[in-house]
Amino acid sequence: MSSIRIGILKNKIIGKNSQLRDEIAGFLRSSQEEMAMIKVEGYINNENLLMALEVINLFCLQCCERIQQFRGAKECPTDIRTAVESIIYAANRVDCKELIEARQQFTGKFGVEFSKKANFDENHLVNKMIVEKLTVTVPCEELKLVKIQEIAVAKKVDYVTKDQAKNMMKFNNYQYVPNAPDLNSRPSSQQTDRSYSGQKPNGNSNQFPSPKSNGGFNQFPSPKPNGGSNQPSSPKPNGDSNQFPSPPTGFPGQGNYPSFKGSNYLDSIEDRFRNLK
Repeated sequence: MSSIRIGILKNKIIGKNSQLRDEIAGFLRSSQEEMAMIKVEGYINNENLLMALEVINLFCLQCCERIQQFRGAKECPTDIRTAVESIIYAANRVDCKELIEARQQFTGKFGVEFSKKANFDENHLVNKMIVEKLTVTVPCEELKLVKIQEIAVAKKVDYVTKDQAKNMMKFNNYQYVPNAPDLNSRPSSQQTDRSYSGQKPNGNSNQFPSPKSNGGFNQFPSPKPNGGSNQPSSPKPNGDSNQFPSPPTGFPGQGNYPSFKGSNYLDSIEDRFRNLK
């Protein structure tokens, strides 16, 4: 009978939790986070009660299978003592009439002192999960947030906590840093020309010389005003010309013979022939 009663009690708790999930989702949609945090506490306590009822149901079934051991025993058998004390402990904390009747039968069989010790778990034989899940405490904030997010995902609600919203606001309202590069802006044509030409922003460059105002470059020197060149030239005999020196005067084939002046020279052809004779 207790197993049937526990099953009915579990169905009631599941129905309550389903209603609480709808209410919490409604509070989240209307941005009432405080009300959702209050409602989720009852939701968590109901989930703990469901897990405790699962273990209690197993202990009740175990006691039903060992009913023959209880008839001739004056003391509780050691191998089933955990199940008996767990049922007595849960009878005062779960709203189930069948559990209360089972506690009364165990008290009449094993004594009032045994029942009192089991009620306060003085022997530390009660199942640890039953003790933990039946202890009514206020859930921590982290657990409540986890449950609220699970409900929001299941009900398809866009939920953001206040702390997350504050962090997002801090991230969006970042401080402006002067002279910081704008990643979204494209470089101008002047900047791209500088980047390809290797020039610095101030116009100077260490790679190529800038062109002069007359349009020339510094790669080759300009010719000198006198038409000369910077290349090495042959030595100049007289220093007047860049070409080779002309042959000396007075050689045949030169075209015309220069005139000889002075008293020691002949002034005519006739004088030359005479001298030859």
